[in-house]
Amino acid sequence: MEYQKLRITFLFLLVTFSISTFAQKHSISLTPLRPIFRKFNLRYEYAFKSNLTIALEFEDWNIKDRPKFTLSDEIPDERTHLGNQFNIGIRKYDTSKAKKNSANYSFIGIGSFIGKHEVGLRAFTTKPLDDYTIRSGNVSLITTGVRVDVGIRKIFKKGYFLEFGIFGGYAWNNKKQRKLMLFDEAQISEPEKKKLIGEVHGLFYSALLLIGYKF
Repeated sequence: MEYQKLRITFLFLLVTFSISTFAQKHSISLTPLRPIFRKFNLRYEYAFKSNLTIALEFEDWNIKDRPKFTLSDEIPDERTHLGNQFNIGIRKYDTSKAKKNSANYSFIGIGSFIGKHEVGLRAFTTKPLDDYTIRSGNVSLITTGVRVDVGIRKIFKKGYFLEFGIFGGYAWNNKKQRKLMLFDEAQISEPEKKKLIGEVHGLFYSALLLIGYKF
């Protein structure tokens, strides 16, 4: 229920910023290559100074990795990651080399986030005689954390821009889990633990490509 209230608050802030400010202070951007970067991002920024912005961002995960054919005897793990996350932060742009209609801006930003994630894993362990054991597990998590991002924004004529950035940070989850418990689907072998990966606990980093429009 508390997470649902936060989603409503986030949308309210987004609408409020959009209708209460002046032109040429807004920008909106999104990820054009979800299959590569594995998640969808939608970001809104409002410039309250010439080189400072406040940003609201929505992220959505819909990752379903299935085992693929391999010449190795090992079978790749099957991972799923469903969820969404809301970020708020401040960015500072270096505008010292700006031109009238086209510019390359470097930036650095800092922010915080809250998210809700469903993470699952099926792990295949091969055994003699072409047999294997399947262990699986999943967990639902509420996450919070902090992040820092750096990158470059290339602004073209008519307000369009391309942005590339690298970000990293630290995440906590409400269950304080660092590992996912996997249980044998045949109920023969003992359970196994595997480390949680991604922005659900501990240190993380990633790259991001966005296209956007300034208005």
